Amino acid sequence: MLLVLRDLMGITRNLHETRTILNESKIMVNGKVVRRPDFPIGVMDILSIPDMGAHYRVLPYNGSLAAHRIQDSELFRLLRVENKTIVKGLKLQLNLSGGVNMLLDLKDPQDAKNNVYSTLDSLKTDLR
Repeated sequence: MLLVLRDLMGITRNLHETRTILNESKIMVNGKVVRRPDFPIGVMDILSIPDMGAHYRVLPYNGSLAAHRIQDSELFRLLRVENKTIVKGLKLQLNLSGGVNMLLDLKDPQDAKNNVYSTLDSLKTDLR
């Protein structure tokens, strides 16, 4: 987080300024408030600064990273279905890339109409 805010985007000038902004909960990554300067940011992550009304997508550029400004309509994240399991209570758990899990209700686990998610499918998740 420190490198992105200070070196990549030029929003802060030093570690002290970065910590101040983070402690005031002014930075969000993928829709969640981040307070740690050592928080890892990866490719395709969404960095939001609500006070400025600005949103950035982190993209690869010439062997490094670049922060590309995006509109509100582009506030989504693509996640790949890594695995799926049926858990207690007839719920389908989707294990997605990036450590994200989703629980979905199933009426009948044998019904093919309910089995619309396959491994290696992509899901578009809205961050608004």
